[in-house]
Amino acid sequence: MLNVDFALGEKISLLAHEVYIPEINGRIDLLLKAEKSSSLIVVELKSEVATREHVGQLASYVGWYKKNPDKMPGQVKNVKGLLLARKFSSGAQSALEACPDLESRTFELHVDIKKS
Repeated sequence: MLNVDFALGEKISLLAHEVYIPEINGRIDLLLKAEKSSSLIVVELKSEVATREHVGQLASYVGWYKKNPDKMPGQVKNVKGLLLARKFSSGAQSALEACPDLESRTFELHVDIKKS
């Protein structure tokens, strides 16, 4: 069972993963819906260090949905971005400060493999 808490302060649900947007030649890792705020949350996952280029990548996905609200799935009111990485470069941190619709979270991955 996979249980992920994105620390967003509200219940979320997974809408899709690996969503390709040909107009900007990009692939979104995860699309979530925040239940209380009815926000579409575009998630970009980085396994190691997130850079300012990754912030730009996420910003382009969020901007695309803002320009194309008819492409947003379900009953969503707005769109936000979430960058998940183990670490953030100083350039990424500075870029995130300038982007109010983007948030960041660090993560640690723990895997328990059990014999069934």
